[in-house]
Amino acid sequence: MRELVSTARVGRSLGVHLILATQKPAGVVDDQIWSNARFRICLKVQGPHDSQDVIKRPDAADIKLPGRAYIQVGNDEIFELFQSAWSGAGYTPDASEEITAQNDISEVAINGKRHQLYTRSASQISKAEFTQLQAAVSHIAGVAQHENINRLKGPWLPPLPEQLYLESLLADVKGCWDGEKWTKADTWLNPVIGLFDDPENQLQAPLTVDLGKEGHLIVYGSPGYGKTTFLQTLIMSLALNYSPSDVNIYILDFGVRTLGLFSGLPHVGGTVTVDEEEKLNKLFKFLIKEMDTRKDLFSDKGVSSLTAYRDASGETLPAIVVVIDNFSAFSEIYSEHVDYIIQISREGGNLGIHIVVTSSSTSSISYKLSSNFKLAVALQMSDKGDYSLIVGRTQGLEPSPVNGRGLIKGNPPLEFQTALPAEGESEIERTIKLKSILNAISKSWTGPKAKPIPVMPEIVYYKDLIIRDEVKKTLARRPACIPLGIEENDIEPCFVDLLETPHLLVPGDIQSGKTIFLQALTITLALKFSPEKLAIHIFDSSSMGLYALSQLPHTKSYTNDGHNINEFAEALQNEIDNRKSELNEERVRAGGLINEKEFILSRQLTLILIDDFNDFLQYADPITKDLFERLAKKERNLGISIVMAGHTQDIGSSWESFAKAFKDMQTGVLLGSISDQQVFSVRLPYGTTEKAIKPGDGYLVNRGRFCRVKTAMLESNILKAWITQINKSYSKKDNSSVE
Repeated sequence: MRELVSTARVGRSLGVHLILATQKPAGVVDDQIWSNARFRICLKVQGPHDSQDVIKRPDAADIKLPGRAYIQVGNDEIFELFQSAWSGAGYTPDASEEITAQNDISEVAINGKRHQLYTRSASQISKAEFTQLQAAVSHIAGVAQHENINRLKGPWLPPLPEQLYLESLLADVKGCWDGEKWTKADTWLNPVIGLFDDPENQLQAPLTVDLGKEGHLIVYGSPGYGKTTFLQTLIMSLALNYSPSDVNIYILDFGVRTLGLFSGLPHVGGTVTVDEEEKLNKLFKFLIKEMDTRKDLFSDKGVSSLTAYRDASGETLPAIVVVIDNFSAFSEIYSEHVDYIIQISREGGNLGIHIVVTSSSTSSISYKLSSNFKLAVALQMSDKGDYSLIVGRTQGLEPSPVNGRGLIKGNPPLEFQTALPAEGESEIERTIKLKSILNAISKSWTGPKAKPIPVMPEIVYYKDLIIRDEVKKTLARRPACIPLGIEENDIEPCFVDLLETPHLLVPGDIQSGKTIFLQALTITLALKFSPEKLAIHIFDSSSMGLYALSQLPHTKSYTNDGHNINEFAEALQNEIDNRKSELNEERVRAGGLINEKEFILSRQLTLILIDDFNDFLQYADPITKDLFERLAKKERNLGISIVMAGHTQDIGSSWESFAKAFKDMQTGVLLGSISDQQVFSVRLPYGTTEKAIKPGDGYLVNRGRFCRVKTAMLESNILKAWITQINKSYSKKDNSSVE
């Protein structure tokens, strides 16, 4: 009202004139407006007080006819009752006055009842297509167009459109995807999502959500008013403005499941639906681990935000945006996971991990969680009081009842219209267009995609496991390390290190993968070490499962029936004595400060494989058993490793002293159920139910600690190819040395 009063007071001298119409003048027409308004017209009003407010007389309250009004000029310089013209009548220029004056003839009875006697036919009176006012406006507009008269700019901007498209809003934004590549954006993680209206400053401009600066966003709105569309536009805007090396997105689709469209984007690491509990667990464990990793990285560089780390390190560490559609359903079904959301929203903002959630009401999000969100928008709400809770004092402002229309927090709050993610007249057309854009983006990106949500595969193939980057780095750093498979909790590769645990028990049931594990362990070491640095001795089972390994140039002895076992025992005895003597001499020379791992690696490693414990007992002599017991109990740092497999029941129930020595070490790989076994003294926590054991499932056990793993499968053709490759490699070296 301040602006209206100012216009009424000084506007006339500036050529600005005010026409003010109101239904209830009380509280609107004050003394300032009344004294500065020379012309005052009062139609029929509700009561004398309303008439008094306008013309200082009660007369207008007694008006009976529509359009009848009093006009007052100045201080009653003119005060007249008049009839205003009606511009809403139909425009029929061809009709005569006689025809339009009377259309029908009726007989009126004494009781007032009318009986129609005659009426004009439709052919006699043409029905008007538009009103006289519309005809006048149309004629004036036509004349102005003919005379090239441009339309004057109005004193205010037009209302927000009911539909607009993201593509049109991004036309002037720098740093978008151009169909082939991304150019650097001017602002960091500040996607465009719609158009806002700021009447006070006469401004309509693209609305952005500054996740990079503010952290997290909550989108409130009643069902059916565009929350999911808002998320679609947000995801699409992020994908068009930032490359997958800048932004990774993870989607929790607990709504109508339309966000699965984006799963093909290189930016999207995965989509979780309401019934994928295991996948959800893996996602949160991945996010918590990523937060811990980023804390260490930022600490090393002495920075506190992702943008500062990217500037300091030159590394394109991506921001992570977690989108949760329908938080009410999420918190109801997975209430135990809400604490993860609270932790990420509290600590993740500066680490570049951001959360966007939708909710139908303010009551579904606790204060403990909402206090971590600086950004909030309100679409159409069923409870009008929620607007002030979400965006602040609105002074009566409410969003228009249009899909995608809402209010955003500000000073004061502003109305906005959400953009649609793709062009199209119908939802089907927009979906087809959206899929086309997403497919083009996916094809144009040749770099690394977002890290997928770590999920345990049904089968882990050894050939794929050994070429993973993290496995290669571990093998290069730890020479005697062997990848075992995938650890279930973190979905990360797990390893056994023969320098840390030189002797391993591998108990399991029939067809549980014991022989495959021995093959994978051996071939990995054979690929890393030459025959001069690795000696292999094989005690095979009657089924000769390890016979293929006897073809390696590293294999010094092989038996499945005890043949030449005496010679082996004698050679092993000498090897133990010699190494122990060398180790003691090295300790004396170094004054007791010796790195035993370096000492072991400077000698030839010895690997002893036993494929079946029960078969081995049938042909092993007491000397060999005693030597194995001695190695297990006392001589663990000589570079001699024993890996013994066998049926779980056979090992668990054995009273052999060397078997007891191996069980006392409590190190190995249990291929099968952890319940009802007597090999390892480990049990699941109380109240925990063990998941069904599938082929390859097992546990890595190390002195009372254990974790569930999916062991890798080594295919026979891959094993054969590697053995052939190794033999060719060393046969060429031997031939060249002879020449």
